[in-house]
Amino acid sequence: MPSEFVEAARGELRQQRTFRINQLIQLDATRPVAVAGTVRKEVHAKLNAGAMTVLSDIDSALRRIEHGTYGCCQGCGKPVSLQRLTALPMAPLCGSCQRAAGKRSAFDDTNQT
Repeated sequence: MPSEFVEAARGELRQQRTFRINQLIQLDATRPVAVAGTVRKEVHAKLNAGAMTVLSDIDSALRRIEHGTYGCCQGCGKPVSLQRLTALPMAPLCGSCQRAAGKRSAFDDTNQT
């Protein structure tokens, strides 16, 4: 993996991390009160959970950069394509492993990929 690419990914991941932290701060500041509708609380909870998941994925990718394993598929160990990492810098899996994980999760709701 070219070092320039890894450094660019690190910068992108840091920007995305800052965005997600700010998003969580805003969500916390606008938490629906008990009298708000159930739908609003559910939407708020889903937004919060989604932001937390992405933040966790970003932190994992940053750790992989620090450990020198960024760009290696966490499933099979093969390289993750530069195209995939450009589109999704926090991607832990190559396309093949992601497709396989997606097929499993479609039938197994206990598998959280």
